[in-house]
Amino acid sequence: MPLLITRYGRKYFQSSNGIYRITLDTDFIFYLIDSQNNTFLNNYFDDTNVILELKYNNSFNTDAHWITNHFPFRMTKSSKYVSGIEKFYFW
Repeated sequence: MPLLITRYGRKYFQSSNGIYRITLDTDFIFYLIDSQNNTFLNNYFDDTNVILELKYNNSFNTDAHWITNHFPFRMTKSSKYVSGIEKFYFW
């Protein structure tokens, strides 16, 4: 049974050699939904968080640190679904 709809903006970037790709997700809107009544008025807009994902084929994993070492932030795991659920149930 669906509980959440997540919308966000995404920008795409690619290295000049085409090996590495970055997606940048911003402006999240989470909609809490139920099985009976969905007016989409129960929502949460999050314009402060940004998710940046580095994507590449596993065969290039050993060189990925050359890119991530230049990021001015710490690398972590993230789930858009978990973030949205936390907005409604764990204030």
